[in-house]
Amino acid sequence: MEGFLLKLWSVSVDGYGTDDTVIAASQGKALAKVWDSDAFSHISFGDFLKRARCRRNHQEPEGWGDPIIASGFDAFYLGHKGKYVLLALPDCDHVLTSHPLDVAPDCYRPAAYRESAD
Repeated sequence: MEGFLLKLWSVSVDGYGTDDTVIAASQGKALAKVWDSDAFSHISFGDFLKRARCRRNHQEPEGWGDPIIASGFDAFYLGHKGKYVLLALPDCDHVLTSHPLDVAPDCYRPAAYRESAD
């Protein structure tokens, strides 16, 4: 899948009871995303790394990384968050959202926004 950079990561931090699923291009970027939260503002990144464990999460949602069209642009499907569709553009490591009616084919939209019956 050329141009698709993102993977799912599971990040847990000893002593904080966190087990976050993060979308990032690399393990380092996944750790940095979790460290950026307010919960860790009082410790250094080095201390955070001593407590953090990051592993690749291979339980991706159905359709993860499938090519779609979003607002007329080629993109990759990542899943849903509420009513919005999560996507990534080719060669980009940022997660974007789109309104479901701007996504084609409609099978990648949440059920309430599909034109065809399932």
